[in-house]
Amino acid sequence: MGILGWLVLAAGWVGVAPVQAATPTLAQRLCADPWTTVCLSADTRNETREEEVQALRLRLHDEILGQALLPTARGGCGGQPSADLLKLYQNAGRSAAEVKELAELDTLHSDPNRAICLAKLAEEKVFKHVGAVLNRQGIQQIFERVRAELQVAVVEELGADPARHALAVEMTDVLGRMQLVMADRLQEFARLNSEPQPDGTRRLNLSGIATDEGGACGPDFLARQMVSISSGYYRKDGSKSIPVHTGLLALVACPGQWLDLLLVKNSAPEESLLQVMGHELAHQIQPTRNRPSDGTLLENGTPMTFNASPAYAGYLACVNRAYAPPVLPAVSSGFRESPQAAIVARQLGQAINGVNSRINEIASDQWGLRVMQRLLTRLRQNPEERAWGVVNSMRRLCRVASTRALFTSHTDSHPSGRFRIENSVRNPAFRAALGCAGTTVPGTEQPELAYCPF
Repeated sequence: MGILGWLVLAAGWVGVAPVQAATPTLAQRLCADPWTTVCLSADTRNETREEEVQALRLRLHDEILGQALLPTARGGCGGQPSADLLKLYQNAGRSAAEVKELAELDTLHSDPNRAICLAKLAEEKVFKHVGAVLNRQGIQQIFERVRAELQVAVVEELGADPARHALAVEMTDVLGRMQLVMADRLQEFARLNSEPQPDGTRRLNLSGIATDEGGACGPDFLARQMVSISSGYYRKDGSKSIPVHTGLLALVACPGQWLDLLLVKNSAPEESLLQVMGHELAHQIQPTRNRPSDGTLLENGTPMTFNASPAYAGYLACVNRAYAPPVLPAVSSGFRESPQAAIVARQLGQAINGVNSRINEIASDQWGLRVMQRLLTRLRQNPEERAWGVVNSMRRLCRVASTRALFTSHTDSHPSGRFRIENSVRNPAFRAALGCAGTTVPGTEQPELAYCPF
């Protein structure tokens, strides 16, 4: 056998190593399967850290409540539950531990000044853990950057259309009036929104941020969320509603929101705030709720000026086409008169109402995503870095329902977490920033599900 034959035979013995498929990057995985990538992948879900943050939250709850009940001279908020209040909860069949805690929280929330004191304690203790990651000044700077970016996005998305240009300008004006209210500013917020009383005095009003029933920030102010608020008061003069003051357009940050900064992985901590801040700011310009340009509301909540809904006519039509169920097919007269037909019709109506009731959240998600995409594109140089920013910003949505359906509850105005994550990654500009192939999510059969532009 010649040398060439031996070489061929040797090659057969050794074999040819199979070509290994390249491991998909995080950006590629996010493009192909956003829900799994953000919420279920071992390298992104940060489950252990989430458990640690939850344990920290429970520990802070006990610390905050314990200190809040101390006299003001000892750094507390003052006030102890009365015997009558304790008896009230006992008669309601609560356990001994529940009776004590509910009565304590009720006492603290029965007076706005005590509630504000409680909020400040909560923020103070939270910042002992997150202050080294991002301090108050840094958070304020992120808010201002997000607000400015949303204003630019509104002009670009809506203002290019001459018919919507004036509305886009008004929207940017409303956004410019928005202020970030953290716990250290709640006193000012409550004063600006104080309710005029018949005797001429004013009662501090926290506008649903804190109540003995929880409010947006929870009874201990540790809810991990933000809330967008606009308010104002009027007085009646015959048939006229006369503005008393303009209130405040505010993004109120619950102290518990900052605990999410501890979950950030492989990116800057502030990136976890981009989408949630953009989303909450966008509620001031959402499709189906009117907003006043000066912050003043009339008796029934109707603003004196500024109605955003005409700017969203095409968007509303697209979303309803995309997410409402198909029209009922033609059926026999016998079926139309049967009980089953009424059930089907009712379910169809509920589903359509589900789209309408959630349109503000869907639109606000889309604005928040545009802000995140614009900032990450400038701040991060490559798709992989941007993908980590997306994961850290959207991981909070993993805490809600994982169903792919839009309608998880007829009472919750928010779509499911899975719907929100998967719908977000359909945005063409967002997909381009991540280097996604194509403009639709793989597996999407209906073209209109791909993306509804403003």
